[in-house]
Amino acid sequence: MDKTAAWFFATTHLGYTRTEAAAILGLQNPVIVFLPDGLIRVLTDYKNDPQQVPLSTSVPNLDFAEWRVNANGKVESSFTFSGCFRTSSVSGGEVVNWGNGYPIVCQFFADYQTEYVVSSINGNVATLLSAFSVRRPMWFGYSGAGTWAWLGSAKGWDVDLSQIPSRGTVVIDESIMVDKYGITAIPMPQDWKTFTDQEHVKAVVVALNGEQ
Repeated sequence: MDKTAAWFFATTHLGYTRTEAAAILGLQNPVIVFLPDGLIRVLTDYKNDPQQVPLSTSVPNLDFAEWRVNANGKVESSFTFSGCFRTSSVSGGEVVNWGNGYPIVCQFFADYQTEYVVSSINGNVATLLSAFSVRRPMWFGYSGAGTWAWLGSAKGWDVDLSQIPSRGTVVIDESIMVDKYGITAIPMPQDWKTFTDQEHVKAVVVALNGEQ
């Protein structure tokens, strides 16, 4: 599971494509999953019954890569591990499975501290101003034989980092990616702050949709 979370960090913050990051981390297949209706059922601290949560996922194109950086082009975001739960319960003497086919789901918190998102695919680059500092839950599902998949991030569950006095122990950030996995950030495109107009955004969208 740690490698799958590292894969997600490498592809969303360090500029690796999904295929590149999977190969470096020894993952057989890129590990992105799209659940039906874009929903997941999870356990929370405030209610015993599973809660249905809308998901924010990503595009399936394996050549897509992103950087999330501050104004100086530095990565400041980090992930903390929250815990895991089994996606089954007993009701009326019967076992009820509610985990979308994943018997175990684990939750991480992504603490995003970004000002820009730089997207790249097939030589096309677009830069979006995306200034926020929030904590966002995300989930990984166990699919068997030691394989985990990124299921998505919570949509509409962001909490401002200034409201969280203790964030827990960081398990993934840029320095941990280097020390634990030997993965350093790919240099961002030269003049990355200039790729902000709609022409560049449209070119990336077209490439993502496989139209070029």
